[in-house]
Amino acid sequence: MNVPETVFSHEWLLFLSVCESKSLKETAERFNISTSSASRSLKRLEDSLGVTLFDRCSKPMVLTESGKRLYRQVLPAMKITQEAMEQVREENYLFSDLRIGFLESMSLLTAPQFLSFFKKKVGRITCLTGSSDRLLECLRTHDLDIIISSDPALRYTDWRRLMIIREPSV
Repeated sequence: MNVPETVFSHEWLLFLSVCESKSLKETAERFNISTSSASRSLKRLEDSLGVTLFDRCSKPMVLTESGKRLYRQVLPAMKITQEAMEQVREENYLFSDLRIGFLESMSLLTAPQFLSFFKKKVGRITCLTGSSDRLLECLRTHDLDIIISSDPALRYTDWRRLMIIREPSV
């Protein structure tokens, strides 16, 4: 299970991860916390629900009947919630990921300005630098959404282009 941005609390994400991995240690590593911290978080969840979710006497820990029931019911709800959040974001163009490529020679000057402009408008930004040919190929294969390049890509007539700068000596 990935650790996505979610409306579910840290404790719920830990619970689901332990259920899937069947390993408290693996879950703790995935969340970049200690095993004891993960165990305390799960205990807080159990205390808040008033039930025991794990039989801690077994090695490895196993789910109790209440834990199994809760897992079976919460997992679909979480997936539906995540899908609904993604759909709303996509419909409103909120927090979509942006994959942007910069011509290597332009990246030091232009990348910081572009990234600061987009950082509050998108969820995650992935940057790639390379030659014009490489960036054009990544754009053509949909591995990038935008490229900043000196090549106007005139052979791709259905692409939208925006002239940012014009340098007569280039």
